[in-house]
Amino acid sequence: MYNLRSNMSGKRGKNLSKEQVTLESMFAGRNTSNTQRIDKEKMADSMNTPLVNMVSEPETVTNADLKGLLLDMDKRLNACMESLETQLRDTTARVVKNESKIADLIESVELTDNQCKAHNEEVTKKIDNMDVNVHLEFVRQELHNRKQNLLFYGVKEEKDENIYQVMRNVFKTDFNFSEEEASGVFIVNAHRLPRRRRDEQNGQNQSPDPVIVRFGCMSDRGYILDAMKNRGFIEDRKPVMCYTDLPPTMKRKRGQLAARARDLKKEGKSTRIRVDGVKVILEYRKKNARNEAWKLYTD
Repeated sequence: MYNLRSNMSGKRGKNLSKEQVTLESMFAGRNTSNTQRIDKEKMADSMNTPLVNMVSEPETVTNADLKGLLLDMDKRLNACMESLETQLRDTTARVVKNESKIADLIESVELTDNQCKAHNEEVTKKIDNMDVNVHLEFVRQELHNRKQNLLFYGVKEEKDENIYQVMRNVFKTDFNFSEEEASGVFIVNAHRLPRRRRDEQNGQNQSPDPVIVRFGCMSDRGYILDAMKNRGFIEDRKPVMCYTDLPPTMKRKRGQLAARARDLKKEGKSTRIRVDGVKVILEYRKKNARNEAWKLYTD
């Protein structure tokens, strides 16, 4: 680098010497004022200055500079990473905290849901028990209202019949009442109950409609029930049967048990159907075994 500058300075110096002579000859013959005169020495110095020195040299980057730059960048990156890590830790902490709150909320909701279900089940049970109690109370009340009634099955129907007179005749023929006893029975009301079962060919009832009788005196009702239990066999015809009047649910149950009682009789057993509170029960024992206790029939 130093040799190149020396050679360029030497060549440039030779050329400038010729130019200096030329300039001196140009200014020698001129008459100029002192203010417009050019300092020949300064001109010569400026002309002798190398051209390379007039251009600014580029800055040289050293390893130390690069190292310092890299260290600075590393510091900045580390600062950014630390900031991001701090933000990430804060965000993670908030997420964990929110997850904990959500878990607590879910647990609270599940607990509330379980409590609601338990409460609903309890309320449902209470309502069911209330329904059962209300139903039982209704059955008891209806049973009380029907206790003066008796149902008679197999009473022959007559055209333009007087049902009161028909029933007094039934008391005499089927329950061993005397004329005086039959006439003294106090009947409050009596009428036939239409039945749905009819003969498919002629559309008529397969059997006479039953008769419901309401007695004004409970002793008359009891006497008829006792007479039916104690009466003997009636020849040549099927006797009239009488039963206590029951609410529809108990009446259906009695019909079901009556069908089962017929099967038990075919097996050589005696049966009886009776009302126990608001329940209808079937009891059985061996036929003619009067000393044997009655057994409760269960499905």
